[in-house]
Amino acid sequence: MRTVSLIGPRWLLVAGLLGLGGCDSLWGSFRGPNDQNCLHNPALCTEQQLCSPKTRQCEDKCMSSAECTRDPSKPVCLNGLCQACDEIANKNEADKQCQERGVSGSNVCVRSGPNKGQCLGCDTVADCRDDGSVCAPNNQCMLMPCATHKDCRSGVCDPYQMVLGEPGRCVPQSELIYVDNRDGPCTSGDGSSPQGALCTLDEGVRKAVMMKRALRVVGREASYGPLKLETDGSRFTGQLVIYGPAGTPALEGERSQARLGGNPNVPGVDLVAGGGAQLTLDGLAVHGAERGAWCEVGGGQSALLTLRRLVIRDASFVGVEVSGCQLVMDRVMITGSRGGGLRLLSSNYSITNSILFKNRSGTNSTVFIDNNSQGVFRFNTVVHNEVSEGGGRFSGISCGNSQLIEDTIVVGNRGSPSQLSGCRLARTVVGRMEPGDLEGAIKEDPSFEDPSRGDFQLKPDASCCIDRAMADPRVRTDYFGTRRPQRGGYDIGAHELP
Repeated sequence: MRTVSLIGPRWLLVAGLLGLGGCDSLWGSFRGPNDQNCLHNPALCTEQQLCSPKTRQCEDKCMSSAECTRDPSKPVCLNGLCQACDEIANKNEADKQCQERGVSGSNVCVRSGPNKGQCLGCDTVADCRDDGSVCAPNNQCMLMPCATHKDCRSGVCDPYQMVLGEPGRCVPQSELIYVDNRDGPCTSGDGSSPQGALCTLDEGVRKAVMMKRALRVVGREASYGPLKLETDGSRFTGQLVIYGPAGTPALEGERSQARLGGNPNVPGVDLVAGGGAQLTLDGLAVHGAERGAWCEVGGGQSALLTLRRLVIRDASFVGVEVSGCQLVMDRVMITGSRGGGLRLLSSNYSITNSILFKNRSGTNSTVFIDNNSQGVFRFNTVVHNEVSEGGGRFSGISCGNSQLIEDTIVVGNRGSPSQLSGCRLARTVVGRMEPGDLEGAIKEDPSFEDPSRGDFQLKPDASCCIDRAMADPRVRTDYFGTRRPQRGGYDIGAHELP
C-alpha cells in the first residue's frame, strides 16, 4: 500500500503563513474588497477618523473629552478616540477627563456597577457633598433615604429620622464629633472627622455636648469602658446622641459592636439625669456591667433615655433599669443578665421589637413593671429566661397595675408556675403549657428558626405568629430593620417574616 504524506510543500507554505501572521493575518489576506474590518483595510478610514482596536471600525477622532458627548458609554478622549473613562487607570486623571466635558452631573468616572465606564455624578458616596446626600443607583448624588451607615459620607445613617417621608437620613459630618480608641498609641485630633477622631469617650462626650453635636463611635471591636453622664458632679441636663458602628443588633454569639461597660460593679450606661436630660444610644453593645443601662431622675423632673439597636449582655444585676425616666427601647437584645432583664419604676415607656432571653434572676422577674409605670409593650420576644423558685418572681413579665402586653411572644420561661402576673394581654403567644384561661393569650407554639443560638425568626408557613398582630403605623420595622408588614398583616413578636 502506498503511504501519502500530508507534509509537503503546500502545507509548509500554509504553516509559514500562520507563523508569520497568525490566523487573522492569513484570513485577512484572502478577504475581498468588501472587508469592513479597518485593521485589515486601513483605507476605510477618512482623515477625520481612526481605526478602533476594540471595535475594528472607523471612528471619529477627538482632540479632547469635550468632544465626547454623543455616546455616554465613551465619554472621554484617550489616544485620539472617545472611550470608556475606566480605561484610564488613575482615578484622579479619569475624573479630570470627565470634568473637561463640561456636562452637568458627569464629573466622576464610574468604575463599577451597571454604569461602569460612564461619567456621572458619583462613583461612591465620598464623591457627594456633606449635606445628607447618598450616591443613588443611577450614580447621581441625591437627597434620599439611606439604608446603612455605608450609604453616608459621614458614616451615620439614622433610620429614625425621615427623608422625603421615608425613614433613613444621612447625618452630615458637620453635625458629628468622632471618637476612636484605636489599638496602640492614639493622638487625638479635633474630632471633626474619622481621621481626626478623639481618643476617649469622655473627650468625645464633653465636646459633643459643648458643640451640641451627636457623637459617632468609630472603633468597631473596641471596648470604651463605662459611660457616666453628669455635669461637674451634678445631674446631667444636656442632650446627646451616640451612634455606634453597628447598624443592626447582633445575634447571640456575634460580638462585632463597639462595647461599653466591662466593670461588674458599675452601670455600663449611667444617666444621672436632671430635668430635660436626653440621651440616645444607637448601634452599640454593653457587656459585663452591673446594669447595662440605668437612668434615674430627680423628683418631679423628666428625662428621656432612648436605646436603639443595642445588645446588652452579661449584666451582673439587671439589663436595663429606669426610675422616673421615660424609656424608649427599640430593637434591643438583653441576654445573660443575672438580676432580670428589665425593671420599670415610676416610668413611662415604649418597648418595641426587642428580645429578652437567657436572663436569670434570684431577686427580680425577667420584666418587672411597677404600679406607677405605664406605656406601650408591643412586638417583643421574651423567651428562655429563668428565675429562682418562690418569692413572687415571674419568669416572663410581672405587671403591677394591669399594664397591657400586646403582640408579644412569652414562651419557654422557667422557674415560676406562671410566666405572667398581673398583665392584660392582647394577641400574646404564651405557648401550650401556660396554666389558666388567659384572655388575649394564644396558647400555641411560635415555631422559631434556631432558638438555641438566639435566632427567633419565625418559620415560614409554620408559625402561629404570622399576620396575627394588630397593625401599628408607628412601628415601621422589626428587630432586624425589615419593613412591617411583609405579607397580609403584622407578625407577632420582634421578627417580621420576610
